[in-house]
Amino acid sequence: LTDESSLVKALDKCQPDEIYNLAAQSLVPVSFDEPILTSQITGMGVLNLLCAIKTVNPKIRFLQISSSEMFGKVQEIPQKETTRLYPRSPYAIAKCFGHWSTINYRESYGMFASTSICFNFESKHRGLDFATKKITDGIRKIINKETKELRLGNIKAKRDWGFAGDTVKAMQAKIGIQENDLQCGAHLPGDASKLRMVIQQNSTLTPNFNNCSGKHTAMLAHAKMRGLPLENYLDHAHPIQQDIL
Repeated sequence: LTDESSLVKALDKCQPDEIYNLAAQSLVPVSFDEPILTSQITGMGVLNLLCAIKTVNPKIRFLQISSSEMFGKVQEIPQKETTRLYPRSPYAIAKCFGHWSTINYRESYGMFASTSICFNFESKHRGLDFATKKITDGIRKIINKETKELRLGNIKAKRDWGFAGDTVKAMQAKIGIQENDLQCGAHLPGDASKLRMVIQQNSTLTPNFNNCSGKHTAMLAHAKMRGLPLENYLDHAHPIQQDIL
């Protein structure tokens, strides 16, 4: 994504009809440690891709997957497409750049360039750097006496989790709409859960991670504290971690 010429060559070779851009340096804490790298990949990478599409074939349908992190210090609850953006991390700032670059290319060049503001979507493929998988794997390690604590950020935070499969269906529907209906869309399950509640949720710990769907939190069927004290779960917040998204 950081090399426009490589993107031009790739598009010219495969000649795609549609492009869904989910590529990003997407770890918020890492974005504070690596703000320049994050901006180059997550922000400028979108512009490079848009330029490559314009060069190779402006008729390619492009969907930029934006992030609820752009709302940052939320200005209204619930958020919607017209909610004012208030990013509070280098990652969120980079996502705003990519989001508005997509809108600008649509309006300036008449390209099919749309955006979807996606909230947290989860599946069994989620990496261990993310809270959902970190919690389930951490509880497993505590139960198996491999460790005594699980270190997290702001466990008072609320997140609106959904199933990745449902979100991808929404993306496919979005890129299939008529050109005169192009707009920004927000995809969210509509059921925010506190991280602390997810940790305490009384359900069976299981190695499977695919029981999530619809508007329910992806982890509710997994995270269980069988008599373990909440003191095992320590607050280690990175700078300005969002309370509600």
